[in-house]
Amino acid sequence: MRTLVLILTAVLAGFKVNAAEVNVYAAASLTGVMKEIASAYEKESGDKILFNFGASSLLARQIIEQTPADMFLSADEAKMDEIAASRRDSNRNTR
Repeated sequence: MRTLVLILTAVLAGFKVNAAEVNVYAAASLTGVMKEIASAYEKESGDKILFNFGASSLLARQIIEQTPADMFLSADEAKMDEIAASRRDSNRNTR
Protein backbone atom coordinates (compact mmCIF):
# COMPACT_ATOMS: atom_id res chain seq x y z
CA MET A 1 0.00 0.00 0.00
CA ARG A 2 2.81 2.39 0.88
CA THR A 3 4.42 1.72 -2.52
CA LEU A 4 1.16 2.63 -4.26
CA VAL A 5 1.02 5.91 -2.34
CA LEU A 6 4.58 6.77 -3.35
CA ILE A 7 3.99 5.89 -7.00
CA LEU A 8 0.78 7.92 -7.27
CA THR A 9 2.39 10.86 -5.45
CA ALA A 10 5.19 10.81 -8.03
CA VAL A 11 2.65 10.69 -10.86
CA LEU A 12 0.75 13.66 -9.47
CA ALA A 13 3.98 15.58 -8.92
CA GLY A 14 4.91 15.08 -12.57
CA PHE A 15 1.42 16.03 -13.73
CA LYS A 16 1.64 19.69 -14.64
CA VAL A 17 -1.57 21.68 -14.62
CA ASN A 18 -1.85 25.36 -15.51
CA ALA A 19 -4.05 26.08 -12.51
CA ALA A 20 -3.41 25.79 -8.81
CA GLU A 21 -6.33 23.37 -8.54
CA VAL A 22 -6.32 19.78 -9.81
CA ASN A 23 -9.71 18.12 -10.37
CA VAL A 24 -9.33 14.41 -9.66
CA TYR A 25 -12.16 12.01 -10.38
CA ALA A 26 -11.54 8.68 -8.64
CA ALA A 27 -13.36 5.49 -7.80
CA ALA A 28 -14.84 5.55 -4.31
CA SER A 29 -12.66 2.58 -3.34
CA LEU A 30 -9.62 4.86 -3.68
CA THR A 31 -10.83 7.50 -1.22
CA GLY A 32 -8.42 6.73 1.62
CA VAL A 33 -5.27 6.36 -0.45
CA MET A 34 -6.07 9.36 -2.63
CA LYS A 35 -6.55 11.63 0.37
CA GLU A 36 -3.17 10.49 1.70
CA ILE A 37 -1.53 11.14 -1.66
CA ALA A 38 -3.21 14.54 -1.97
CA SER A 39 -1.90 15.62 1.41
CA ALA A 40 1.69 14.86 0.40
CA TYR A 41 1.26 16.46 -3.04
CA GLU A 42 -0.34 19.63 -1.68
CA LYS A 43 2.49 20.12 0.81
CA GLU A 44 5.09 19.69 -1.93
CA SER A 45 3.45 21.73 -4.68
CA GLY A 46 1.18 24.24 -3.01
CA ASP A 47 -1.57 23.16 -5.41
CA LYS A 48 -5.01 22.11 -4.19
CA ILE A 49 -6.52 18.73 -5.06
CA LEU A 50 -10.30 18.74 -5.54
CA PHE A 51 -11.84 15.27 -5.44
CA ASN A 52 -14.96 13.78 -6.91
CA PHE A 53 -15.30 10.21 -5.60
CA GLY A 54 -17.97 7.86 -6.86
CA ALA A 55 -18.85 4.93 -9.08
CA SER A 56 -16.60 4.76 -12.14
CA SER A 57 -19.60 4.64 -14.47
CA LEU A 58 -21.06 7.83 -13.00
CA LEU A 59 -17.70 9.64 -13.06
CA ALA A 60 -17.06 8.57 -16.65
CA ARG A 61 -20.47 9.89 -17.70
CA GLN A 62 -19.75 13.22 -16.03
CA ILE A 63 -16.39 13.51 -17.79
CA ILE A 64 -17.87 12.57 -21.17
CA GLU A 65 -20.49 15.28 -20.65
CA GLN A 66 -17.59 17.75 -20.37
CA THR A 67 -17.33 18.14 -16.60
CA PRO A 68 -13.80 19.45 -16.01
CA ALA A 69 -11.52 16.66 -14.82
CA ASP A 70 -7.74 16.73 -14.89
CA MET A 71 -7.32 13.11 -13.86
CA PHE A 72 -9.54 10.00 -13.76
CA LEU A 73 -8.52 7.01 -11.67
CA SER A 74 -10.43 3.78 -11.99
CA ALA A 75 -9.84 0.05 -12.20
CA ASP A 76 -12.51 -0.11 -14.92
CA GLU A 77 -10.48 -0.01 -18.12
CA ALA A 78 -13.62 0.01 -20.25
CA LYS A 79 -14.72 3.32 -18.71
CA MET A 80 -11.29 4.85 -19.29
CA ASP A 81 -11.39 3.65 -22.90
CA GLU A 82 -14.89 5.15 -23.27
CA ILE A 83 -13.62 8.55 -22.09
CA ALA A 84 -10.60 8.38 -24.39
CA ALA A 85 -12.84 7.55 -27.36
CA SER A 86 -15.18 10.44 -26.56
CA ARG A 87 -12.20 12.82 -26.38
CA ARG A 88 -10.91 11.61 -29.75
CA ASP A 89 -14.37 12.07 -31.27
CA SER A 90 -14.64 15.53 -29.72
CA ASN A 91 -11.24 16.54 -31.12
CA ARG A 92 -12.20 15.35 -34.61
CA ASN A 93 -15.39 17.41 -34.48
CA THR A 94 -13.55 20.62 -33.56
CA ARG A 95 -11.17 20.52 -36.50
